[in-house]
Amino acid sequence: MDGGSSNAPVQQLTAEAAAQLQEGIGLVLTRWTALQMAIENEWGGRDTREKSNQLNVDIFSAFTQSKEKVYMDDIEEILDEFMISLNTEVNDGSLEEVAEKLMYMHEECLEGDFNSIKVLRETNVGRRPATYVRQVSIPCYRHKVCFWAYQVFDRSNCMRIEVKVCGLCTCVARS
Repeated sequence: MDGGSSNAPVQQLTAEAAAQLQEGIGLVLTRWTALQMAIENEWGGRDTREKSNQLNVDIFSAFTQSKEKVYMDDIEEILDEFMISLNTEVNDGSLEEVAEKLMYMHEECLEGDFNSIKVLRETNVGRRPATYVRQVSIPCYRHKVCFWAYQVFDRSNCMRIEVKVCGLCTCVARS
């Protein structure tokens, strides 16, 4: 990926650790509000949900198939490119937070420690995001016409997100 001056071989996951990591990636992604909003609102088109399944595969492949050490920047780039493919620009810091969680989880799995995945699994049972969504109409700065904005407060992450979708173009802004 970024490569490095180190010639040390990349540490490989055991079969059990790989299975745990794949599940953990899925659990982290289901908790990412920006991704879930893009899926629910089909911002990447009608097949957004199917596309989102590929994100899990891409991240897992980066961790398990790379011949070089995987860095947090590599995971951030995968997440960012994917969200852009869904017509969503993420500027709320959550992308970096998700990448950090995934890197930490990968390091734990390399050590045979699956506690963070176990905690996610236990706290994800029957979980529905505790969000409040309000749809408002505001002007598009480019077209000077009204378009929809979704103001979301995610109580589980104590975050407020605003997503703006223009009906005349593909501009999507988040604040």
